[in-house]
Amino acid sequence: MGRRLARAIYGTGILSALAVVITACGGASSTQLSCKPTLYPHLTPGTGPDAYTMGIRVNKGTEVDELGRLLRDRITQQDVFVINAEYPGSKPADWESALERLDQRFPCNRVVTLTGLGRRAESPSYEFALVGHPQLDAVLVDWEPDSWADTGRGGWTSAQDRNLARISSQLTELSDRLRSTKTRMGLVPDYMPGWDYGKTARVVAEANYLLDPIHRGYQIIQTQPNCGTPSAAGPLIGPLTGQLIRQYRAMFGVPLRVGAPKDQPPDMDRDLLQHVGFEVAFDESPNPKASEAVERIGPERAAACTQQVLRAGGAGVLYWASPASIRAMLDTPTGHTLRAHLASAQRAYSGSS
Repeated sequence: MGRRLARAIYGTGILSALAVVITACGGASSTQLSCKPTLYPHLTPGTGPDAYTMGIRVNKGTEVDELGRLLRDRITQQDVFVINAEYPGSKPADWESALERLDQRFPCNRVVTLTGLGRRAESPSYEFALVGHPQLDAVLVDWEPDSWADTGRGGWTSAQDRNLARISSQLTELSDRLRSTKTRMGLVPDYMPGWDYGKTARVVAEANYLLDPIHRGYQIIQTQPNCGTPSAAGPLIGPLTGQLIRQYRAMFGVPLRVGAPKDQPPDMDRDLLQHVGFEVAFDESPNPKASEAVERIGPERAAACTQQVLRAGGAGVLYWASPASIRAMLDTPTGHTLRAHLASAQRAYSGSS
């Protein structure tokens, strides 16, 4: 209820807080919670440390209770929950359970899905998972070789031009499913050293323009291998963030739609920087010998990588980690500084269980 009404308030231009009543843990008492106007159409409220926005992965509905127990006092209303519809063995009932629990526990926050490109509605990676549910703010499409294989439309290629055409085609197909909803689209692409992610941002923005002329869509780039791993392709995550933001800046002044006259619709501008995010993967009990970042990187390194992203001008960070791991990251000395500027009143659920 909170997300839908808050977005409606924003849409009518009334920038007053919406008071909603949520039931506290255990159902014995209730507490007044004031939802701020939604950030729609932006992913983050700005750029840099003051705009720090967490993307929090949800694999199962039961994790929502764990999030409430471990992170409720650390979450702000601008944070985004990401239901992982690619989670092995998951099905529509699981995704719906997670969405319902999030709406109950965190009524002011946005919820998106991370989907693959699958066509089987009852299987993980279904591209249209939860489409049609009014609580869903966006569908984020995973873009990498494994997800592309589910389309059955030929082999994967690392050539960016061919991928841009494929992305445009897939998002156009997805937008057809979203025309009667308020759900928008995003992309979560692999980091490829030779790619210009300003160009992929333009494709995402153009696809969303057909749904809402003020929305530029979201792009969360899979930067997790570049967190503390010198051998990863490309620079470490701090310099990489700066590089990606420069690619975005190079798109300022470029027509939003390919082939459109200048300023018709408006050209892309710095607003685009509030539609980009980065990814950090880690575990509270890391294995230094593991090949995957999600197993090899620990909370201290994850906090340091987050700080590097923010100092380079980024703001949105999707954490591929469990609730306990995120709590451990925020409890590190560096983690404590990430939201040191926030007053307790800005923490959406402070004091609730």
